Amino acid sequence: MDDNSQLPDESPAARQEALSDLIATQVSNYGPPIQQFVFPANPLPGHVWDDAAAVFQTTAADFADTLRPDETPLLFVGAHVRNRFTRRRVGIGFLLTDQTLQVLNGFSAARGPLTFALRSRSAVSEAADAFDWSSLEGLFRHSHSTTDVMRPKLLRVLSDAAALTLTAASQTATDQVARPTARDLAGRLRELNLSSTVKLGGDPKQRKHLAKLAAKLGLPESEPVIAAVSDATLAGPYGTVVTNAAVCSRDLMEDAVPATPRAAIDPSLLLIDQDRLILGPGQVHTLPTSLSDTQKLPLTLFLRELLAGTLAESQTPR
Repeated sequence: MDDNSQLPDESPAARQEALSDLIATQVSNYGPPIQQFVFPANPLPGHVWDDAAAVFQTTAADFADTLRPDETPLLFVGAHVRNRFTRRRVGIGFLLTDQTLQVLNGFSAARGPLTFALRSRSAVSEAADAFDWSSLEGLFRHSHSTTDVMRPKLLRVLSDAAALTLTAASQTATDQVARPTARDLAGRLRELNLSSTVKLGGDPKQRKHLAKLAAKLGLPESEPVIAAVSDATLAGPYGTVVTNAAVCSRDLMEDAVPATPRAAIDPSLLLIDQDRLILGPGQVHTLPTSLSDTQKLPLTLFLRELLAGTLAESQTPR
Protein backbone atom coordinates (compact mmCIF):
# COMPACT_ATOMS: atom_id res chain seq x y z
CA MET A 1 0.00 0.00 0.00
CA ASP A 2 1.48 3.32 -1.09
CA ASP A 3 1.04 6.06 1.51
CA ASN A 4 2.33 8.59 -1.03
CA SER A 5 -0.73 8.41 -3.27
CA GLN A 6 -1.57 11.94 -4.39
CA LEU A 7 -4.98 13.52 -4.67
CA PRO A 8 -5.71 16.13 -7.34
CA ASP A 9 -5.58 19.81 -6.39
CA GLU A 10 -9.34 20.35 -6.74
CA SER A 11 -12.41 21.22 -4.67
CA PRO A 12 -13.06 19.36 -1.38
CA ALA A 13 -15.87 17.37 -3.04
CA ALA A 14 -13.59 16.35 -5.91
CA ARG A 15 -10.86 15.34 -3.47
CA GLN A 16 -13.30 13.16 -1.51
CA GLU A 17 -14.43 11.51 -4.73
CA ALA A 18 -10.79 10.89 -5.69
CA LEU A 19 -10.12 9.41 -2.23
CA SER A 20 -13.14 7.10 -2.60
CA ASP A 21 -11.78 5.94 -5.96
CA LEU A 22 -8.33 5.29 -4.47
CA ILE A 23 -9.86 3.14 -1.73
CA ALA A 24 -11.99 1.26 -4.28
CA THR A 25 -8.87 0.55 -6.33
CA GLN A 26 -7.16 -0.70 -3.21
CA VAL A 27 -10.11 -3.00 -2.45
CA SER A 28 -10.06 -4.41 -5.99
CA ASN A 29 -6.63 -5.89 -5.25
CA TYR A 30 -8.01 -8.13 -2.50
CA GLY A 31 -9.23 -11.64 -3.35
CA PRO A 32 -12.87 -12.79 -3.08
CA PRO A 33 -12.53 -14.22 0.49
CA ILE A 34 -11.71 -10.72 1.74
CA GLN A 35 -13.81 -8.74 -0.76
CA GLN A 36 -17.01 -10.40 0.39
CA PHE A 37 -16.67 -8.46 3.67
CA VAL A 38 -15.41 -5.17 2.16
CA PHE A 39 -17.70 -2.56 0.57
CA PRO A 40 -16.19 0.70 -0.77
CA ALA A 41 -18.27 3.77 -1.56
CA ASN A 42 -17.48 3.46 -5.27
CA PRO A 43 -16.86 -0.25 -5.93
CA LEU A 44 -15.11 -1.02 -9.21
CA PRO A 45 -16.55 -3.48 -11.74
CA GLY A 46 -15.63 -7.02 -10.77
CA HIS A 47 -16.37 -6.72 -7.05
CA VAL A 48 -17.44 -10.11 -5.68
CA TRP A 49 -20.93 -8.72 -4.85
CA ASP A 50 -23.04 -7.12 -7.59
CA ASP A 51 -24.93 -5.10 -4.96
CA ALA A 52 -21.80 -3.88 -3.15
CA ALA A 53 -22.70 -0.22 -3.76
CA ALA A 54 -26.22 -0.71 -2.39
CA VAL A 55 -24.87 -2.47 0.73
CA PHE A 56 -22.48 0.43 1.34
CA GLN A 57 -25.16 3.09 0.83
CA THR A 58 -27.68 1.36 3.10
CA THR A 59 -25.11 0.88 5.85
CA ALA A 60 -23.87 4.47 5.56
CA ALA A 61 -27.48 5.61 5.95
CA ASP A 62 -27.73 3.58 9.17
CA PHE A 63 -24.85 5.65 10.59
CA ALA A 64 -26.20 9.00 9.34
CA ASP A 65 -27.40 10.27 12.72
CA THR A 66 -23.94 9.70 14.21
CA LEU A 67 -21.96 11.47 11.48
CA ARG A 68 -21.27 15.19 11.29
CA PRO A 69 -22.79 17.11 8.36
CA ASP A 70 -19.35 17.51 6.77
CA GLU A 71 -18.30 13.88 7.31
CA THR A 72 -18.00 11.59 4.28
CA PRO A 73 -18.36 7.76 4.51
CA LEU A 74 -15.68 5.95 2.50
CA LEU A 75 -15.64 2.22 3.29
CA PHE A 76 -17.73 -0.40 5.08
CA VAL A 77 -16.01 -3.55 6.39
CA GLY A 78 -18.35 -6.19 7.74
CA ALA A 79 -21.62 -7.77 6.65
CA HIS A 80 -25.21 -6.87 5.89
CA VAL A 81 -27.49 -9.22 7.84
CA ARG A 82 -31.21 -9.51 8.51
CA ASN A 83 -32.52 -8.64 11.95
CA ARG A 84 -34.54 -11.63 13.18
CA PHE A 85 -37.13 -9.38 14.82
CA THR A 86 -37.58 -6.46 12.41
CA ARG A 87 -36.67 -8.47 9.27
CA ARG A 88 -34.69 -5.41 8.18
CA ARG A 89 -31.10 -5.75 6.95
CA VAL A 90 -28.52 -3.87 9.00
CA GLY A 91 -24.77 -3.45 8.84
CA ILE A 92 -22.47 -5.13 11.35
CA GLY A 93 -18.85 -4.07 11.35
CA PHE A 94 -16.89 -0.88 10.70
CA LEU A 95 -17.65 2.27 8.72
CA LEU A 96 -14.61 4.38 7.82
CA THR A 97 -15.22 8.07 7.11
CA ASP A 98 -12.83 10.90 6.34
CA GLN A 99 -12.86 11.80 10.06
CA THR A 100 -13.82 8.79 12.18
CA LEU A 101 -14.10 5.03 12.40
CA GLN A 102 -17.58 3.87 13.43
CA VAL A 103 -18.24 0.49 15.06
CA LEU A 104 -21.66 -1.18 14.87
CA ASN A 105 -22.01 -4.27 17.05
CA GLY A 106 -25.08 -5.73 15.44
CA PHE A 107 -28.45 -6.19 17.09
CA SER A 108 -27.12 -5.59 20.60
CA ALA A 109 -26.08 -2.03 19.69
CA ALA A 110 -29.23 -0.38 21.05
CA ARG A 111 -27.27 2.74 21.93
CA GLY A 112 -25.98 3.16 18.40
CA PRO A 113 -22.49 3.02 16.91
CA LEU A 114 -19.26 3.61 18.81
CA THR A 115 -17.14 6.44 17.38
CA PHE A 116 -13.33 6.61 17.21
CA ALA A 117 -11.67 9.77 15.91
CA LEU A 118 -9.35 9.06 12.98
CA ARG A 119 -6.16 10.75 14.22
CA SER A 120 -3.80 7.87 13.39
CA ARG A 121 -3.86 4.21 12.39
CA SER A 122 -4.17 3.34 16.10
CA ALA A 123 -7.89 4.11 15.75
CA VAL A 124 -8.19 0.79 13.89
CA SER A 125 -6.85 -1.29 16.79
CA GLU A 126 -9.01 0.66 19.26
CA ALA A 127 -12.11 0.05 17.15
CA ALA A 128 -11.20 -3.62 16.69
CA ASP A 129 -11.07 -4.13 20.44
CA ALA A 130 -14.53 -2.58 20.78
CA PHE A 131 -16.13 -4.80 18.13
CA ASP A 132 -17.95 -8.04 18.96
CA TRP A 133 -16.25 -10.36 16.50
CA SER A 134 -18.54 -13.25 17.46
CA SER A 135 -21.31 -11.52 15.48
CA LEU A 136 -19.44 -12.38 12.25
CA GLU A 137 -18.22 -15.82 13.30
CA GLY A 138 -21.06 -17.69 11.60
CA LEU A 139 -20.48 -15.83 8.32
CA PHE A 140 -16.76 -16.56 8.50
CA ARG A 141 -17.53 -20.26 8.91
CA HIS A 142 -19.98 -20.11 6.01
CA SER A 143 -17.15 -18.81 3.84
CA HIS A 144 -14.90 -21.67 5.03
CA SER A 145 -12.78 -19.53 7.31
CA THR A 146 -12.48 -18.53 10.98
CA THR A 147 -12.35 -15.38 13.04
CA ASP A 148 -8.67 -16.00 13.80
CA VAL A 149 -7.93 -16.00 10.06
CA MET A 150 -10.23 -13.19 8.94
CA ARG A 151 -9.76 -10.68 11.75
CA PRO A 152 -6.14 -9.71 10.89
CA LYS A 153 -6.96 -9.61 7.18
CA LEU A 154 -9.94 -7.29 7.60
CA LEU A 155 -8.02 -5.09 10.01
CA ARG A 156 -5.27 -4.78 7.40
CA VAL A 157 -7.91 -3.59 4.92
CA LEU A 158 -9.08 -0.98 7.42
CA SER A 159 -5.53 0.05 8.28
CA ASP A 160 -4.56 0.51 4.63
CA ALA A 161 -7.69 2.55 3.90
CA ALA A 162 -7.13 4.62 7.05
CA ALA A 163 -3.58 5.35 5.89
CA LEU A 164 -4.89 6.65 2.56
CA THR A 165 -7.47 8.76 4.37
CA LEU A 166 -4.92 10.23 6.79
CA THR A 167 -2.57 11.03 3.90
CA ALA A 168 -5.37 12.79 2.05
CA ALA A 169 -6.31 14.76 5.18
CA SER A 170 -2.70 15.83 5.65
CA GLN A 171 -2.48 17.04 2.04
CA THR A 172 -5.75 18.95 2.37
CA ALA A 173 -4.73 20.56 5.66
CA THR A 174 -1.38 21.63 4.22
CA ASP A 175 -3.05 23.18 1.18
CA GLN A 176 -5.72 24.98 3.20
CA VAL A 177 -3.24 26.28 5.77
CA ALA A 178 -1.42 27.90 2.85
CA ARG A 179 -4.58 29.01 1.03
CA PRO A 180 -7.40 29.84 3.49
CA THR A 181 -10.67 30.69 1.76
CA ALA A 182 -13.48 30.28 4.30
CA ARG A 183 -14.38 33.10 6.66
CA ASP A 184 -17.01 31.30 8.73
CA LEU A 185 -16.11 29.02 11.63
CA ALA A 186 -17.53 25.76 10.25
CA GLY A 187 -16.03 26.34 6.81
CA ARG A 188 -12.58 27.14 8.19
CA LEU A 189 -12.68 24.02 10.39
CA ARG A 190 -13.48 21.93 7.33
CA GLU A 191 -10.55 23.44 5.46
CA LEU A 192 -8.21 22.63 8.35
CA ASN A 193 -9.69 19.14 8.91
CA LEU A 194 -10.65 20.12 12.46
CA SER A 195 -14.42 19.58 12.32
CA SER A 196 -14.27 16.64 14.73
CA THR A 197 -11.70 18.37 16.96
CA VAL A 198 -13.32 21.76 17.63
CA LYS A 199 -16.89 21.96 18.94
CA LEU A 200 -18.92 24.98 17.86
CA GLY A 201 -21.47 26.69 20.05
CA GLY A 202 -23.95 26.70 17.19
CA ASP A 203 -23.86 22.90 16.74
CA PRO A 204 -27.03 21.32 18.23
CA LYS A 205 -25.20 18.01 18.69
CA GLN A 206 -22.72 19.69 21.05
CA ARG A 207 -25.23 21.72 23.06
CA LYS A 208 -25.48 19.29 26.00
CA HIS A 209 -21.71 18.83 26.29
CA LEU A 210 -21.01 22.56 26.03
CA ALA A 211 -23.69 23.39 28.59
CA LYS A 212 -22.06 21.03 31.09
CA LEU A 213 -18.62 22.48 30.38
CA ALA A 214 -19.92 26.04 30.69
CA ALA A 215 -21.41 25.15 34.07
CA LYS A 216 -18.09 23.71 35.25
CA LEU A 217 -16.38 26.92 34.12
CA GLY A 218 -18.97 29.10 35.84
CA LEU A 219 -19.85 30.99 32.65
CA PRO A 220 -22.82 33.36 32.90
CA GLU A 221 -25.72 33.04 30.46
CA SER A 222 -24.62 36.32 28.88
CA GLU A 223 -21.30 34.76 27.80
CA PRO A 224 -22.04 32.20 25.05
CA VAL A 225 -19.50 29.63 23.93
CA ILE A 226 -18.17 30.32 20.44
CA ALA A 227 -15.86 27.31 20.13
CA ALA A 228 -14.38 24.65 22.39
CA VAL A 229 -11.46 22.24 22.25
CA SER A 230 -12.70 19.81 24.85
CA ASP A 231 -13.39 16.24 25.84
CA ALA A 232 -15.25 14.40 28.60
CA THR A 233 -14.77 11.40 30.87
CA LEU A 234 -16.84 9.94 33.69
CA ALA A 235 -15.33 12.75 35.81
CA GLY A 236 -16.94 15.36 33.57
CA PRO A 237 -16.00 17.68 30.69
CA TYR A 238 -12.70 19.54 30.47
CA GLY A 239 -10.69 21.62 28.02
CA THR A 240 -10.65 25.16 26.64
CA VAL A 241 -13.51 27.33 25.41
CA VAL A 242 -13.55 30.64 23.59
CA THR A 243 -16.53 32.83 24.50
CA ASN A 244 -17.53 36.22 23.20
CA ALA A 245 -15.48 37.77 26.01
CA ALA A 246 -12.68 35.45 27.14
CA VAL A 247 -10.73 32.21 26.89
CA CYS A 248 -11.52 29.84 29.76
CA SER A 249 -10.45 26.32 30.71
CA ARG A 250 -10.33 23.60 33.30
CA ASP A 251 -8.28 20.43 33.58
CA LEU A 252 -9.82 17.06 34.37
CA MET A 253 -11.08 16.96 37.98
CA GLU A 254 -9.70 20.47 38.61
CA ASP A 255 -11.27 23.87 39.16
CA ALA A 256 -11.36 26.37 36.32
CA VAL A 257 -8.24 28.49 35.89
CA PRO A 258 -8.60 32.28 35.70
CA ALA A 259 -10.11 33.39 32.40
CA THR A 260 -8.06 35.42 29.93
CA PRO A 261 -10.02 38.40 28.52
CA ARG A 262 -9.97 38.39 24.73
CA ALA A 263 -9.13 42.09 24.73
CA ALA A 264 -5.84 41.26 26.48
CA ILE A 265 -4.76 38.58 23.97
CA ASP A 266 -2.23 39.12 21.18
CA PRO A 267 -3.24 36.29 18.77
CA SER A 268 0.19 36.28 17.12
CA LEU A 269 1.73 35.06 20.41
CA LEU A 270 -0.63 32.08 20.76
CA LEU A 271 1.18 28.74 20.97
CA ILE A 272 0.27 25.10 21.63
CA ASP A 273 2.77 23.08 23.64
CA GLN A 274 1.76 19.46 24.32
CA ASP A 275 -1.62 19.80 26.07
CA ARG A 276 -1.21 23.48 26.93
CA LEU A 277 -2.60 26.52 25.14
CA ILE A 278 -0.24 29.42 25.86
CA LEU A 279 -1.67 32.90 25.31
CA GLY A 280 1.13 34.86 26.98
CA PRO A 281 3.18 35.00 30.19
CA GLY A 282 1.18 33.31 32.94
CA GLN A 283 -1.80 32.76 30.60
CA VAL A 284 -1.92 28.98 30.14
CA HIS A 285 -5.01 26.91 29.42
CA THR A 286 -5.67 23.18 29.20
CA LEU A 287 -6.26 21.18 26.02
CA PRO A 288 -7.42 17.55 25.79
CA THR A 289 -4.60 14.99 25.87
CA SER A 290 -6.20 13.29 22.85
CA LEU A 291 -5.05 16.13 20.59
CA SER A 292 -2.60 14.72 18.04
CA ASP A 293 0.63 16.41 16.92
CA THR A 294 -0.71 16.80 13.38
CA GLN A 295 -3.70 18.78 14.67
CA LYS A 296 -1.68 21.34 16.63
CA LEU A 297 -0.55 23.53 13.71
CA PRO A 298 -4.00 23.87 12.10
CA LEU A 299 -5.58 24.37 15.53
CA THR A 300 -3.07 27.11 16.32
CA LEU A 301 -3.97 28.85 13.06
CA PHE A 302 -7.70 28.51 13.67
CA LEU A 303 -7.48 29.95 17.20
CA ARG A 304 -5.28 32.83 16.04
CA GLU A 305 -7.75 33.69 13.28
CA LEU A 306 -10.73 33.38 15.64
CA LEU A 307 -9.15 35.60 18.32
CA ALA A 308 -7.96 38.11 15.72
CA GLY A 309 -11.56 38.56 14.56
CA THR A 310 -11.00 37.39 10.99
CA LEU A 311 -13.67 34.67 11.23
CA ALA A 312 -17.40 35.37 11.53
CA GLU A 313 -18.55 34.17 14.95
CA SER A 314 -21.84 32.37 15.57
CA GLN A 315 -23.27 32.71 19.07
CA THR A 316 -25.96 30.35 20.34
CA PRO A 317 -27.45 31.01 23.80
CA ARG A 318 -27.41 28.07 26.22
